[in-house]
Parts: sequence; structure tokens; C-alpha cells
Amino acid sequence: WLDIPFTPFAKALRAREALLAHFQGVVDKARSDLKAGVEVRGVIGRLVAAADEEGNKLTDAEITDNILLLLHAGHETSSIALAGILSDLQDHPAVMQQLRAEQEDVVKKHGEAITATAL
Repeated sequence: WLDIPFTPFAKALRAREALLAHFQGVVDKARSDLKAGVEVRGVIGRLVAAADEEGNKLTDAEITDNILLLLHAGHETSSIALAGILSDLQDHPAVMQQLRAEQEDVVKKHGEAITATAL
């Protein structure tokens, strides 16, 4: 590709670099915490601790690229699904009323806090 500084593509490349730099800091902290015996939870902890059958760990580039992938993939799929659901609910007011009634029943039974039991 041709990296021309004033183009949207170049701007996107700079944004990607900035995100990867931020993620690298998170990965460095996770590696440091794991080395110190501190549990690192979530996706970052799993990626940093992951090893194949031969004990090979993921490289920093593989980890940060995977984090970026999850960020974009999760955003796209969640936003598309949510938009589709909201559109369908708008087109079917009876279903929307049923959903609201179900939600009110859950709140009456379990309270307003979202818990595993309520789900």
C-alpha cells in the first residue's frame, strides 16, 4: 500500500498503531503481574498465559493483533445484532409490550440488579 500522510487510510494506520501501542502496555503489565504471581483475569490473561502443546507462547504481536480483532469483531457483531433487534421490536409493538412485561416480572422477582440468577 501507499502511505500518503493526509489520506483517511494513513489516519487509520496511525490510529491502529496507537491502539496497538496501548494494548502492548496492557500486555506488558499482564506479563509482569503473572510473573509476580498475580492472577490476570479475562481475555488478556488467557492470551498472555496461552501456550501450545510444545509450550510456545503467543508473541506480543499475536496477542495485540488478537485484542484488536476482538475489539472490532465484538463491536461489529454486537452492534449489528442490537440494531436488528431494535428494528424488529419497532416493527412489532406487541412483541415489545411482551418483552417489557417480561422485564417487569424479572425485576419484581429478582430486583433491579442484574445477576446470574436473574438471567
